Amino acid sequence: MTIEETALLAAITAEPAEDVHRLAYADWLDENGRSARAEFILVQCERAVLERPVRLFSWHDPECRRNSGRHRRLFEWRGDCQRCAELRAYHSGLEQLKTRIKALRERERALYQTVAVWLLPTIPAAITQVVLDWGEIRPPRVGLIGCLRRGFVDGITCTFDDWLAHRCAVVAAQPVTRVKLITRPEIIPVRQDGDIVGWSIERGRHLYPAGWSPVAMVEKEWPGVSYELPSSF
Repeated sequence: MTIEETALLAAITAEPAEDVHRLAYADWLDENGRSARAEFILVQCERAVLERPVRLFSWHDPECRRNSGRHRRLFEWRGDCQRCAELRAYHSGLEQLKTRIKALRERERALYQTVAVWLLPTIPAAITQVVLDWGEIRPPRVGLIGCLRRGFVDGITCTFDDWLAHRCAVVAAQPVTRVKLITRPEIIPVRQDGDIVGWSIERGRHLYPAGWSPVAMVEKEWPGVSYELPSSF
C-alpha cells in the first residue's frame, strides 16, 4: 500500500460520515487501474444520497399547512406558500429518482459478484464475508461478517469474543459505525460485604451503578461505534 493510499484510507476512517474522502479515494483507485473498486464506491455513495428519507407532501408538512391555512377550514385556504412549491417540484422528480436508484442497485449487485477479487484481499482477514444487507449472510457464520455501505465495511456482526479480538485492526482499516453482536457478554454483580455495590461487564474495566443497560456498558467500554445486542438482553 502506498503512502498516498494509506493517507486516503486514514481520512475515511477518521471521518466516516464524510463522502468527500471516499470520492477522493475512488478517483485515486480509478487512476491506478482499480476501476471496479472505484465504481463500487461511487455507486454506493450516490445510492446513499438518493435514498435519504422522502420529504413530506405539502398537505402533510406542518409549515405548509400553517402558511396556507390547511390546518384550518378549507374555505380559509390562502394558496400555496414557497415551501409548497418546493415540495411539489421535489415530488414531481420522484419517478426519475426511483428509476435511478433501481439502476444503481442493479449495478451495485453486478459489481458485488466479484467482491472477492477486488475487496476481500484488501481488508482484515478476520472479515470472512461481506454482504450488501444483513439478510444475505450465508452459513456457516465464521469470524466477522461485514455489511457494505457507501463503498466500505460499515457494519460488523460477530460474537462478542471475536469483536474484542479483532476490533482494533478492523476499525483502523474500515469506517465501521455499527456492530451487531450475536453472543452476550456476561454482566457480573460486584459485591462488598455481601451487598451488591454495582455491576461490571465481562472483560470490562468500569463499575456501573444499577440502571445501566448492557448496550450502554458495551459502548462505554469499547467506544466509537453503536452496538446492537441479542434481543434477549
